[in-house]
Amino acid sequence: MRSLKGSGEGTIYSFSTVYRPPSAEFKDDVPYTVVLVELAEGPRMLSTLVDMAPDAVRIGQRVQIVYDRVTEAITLPRFRRLASRATAP
Repeated sequence: MRSLKGSGEGTIYSFSTVYRPPSAEFKDDVPYTVVLVELAEGPRMLSTLVDMAPDAVRIGQRVQIVYDRVTEAITLPRFRRLASRATAP
């Protein structure tokens, strides 16, 4: 097995929005969207989506990875909608 550097970009393959917290610790986090992202390199990754209203999420949207430093010891990979690229005239 070898490791490869990924682009950090992908497409939303599937998603589900959580409205009821699974426990009291998550009560301030709802609603949040769990996404299955198909990475540009092929594998799929399960994570959460940030900075996007649940009703705006669509299958096929492009996303990029962001890292959320939760504590000194824990950093979680999350996804954010990929900024659209400007096209040259």
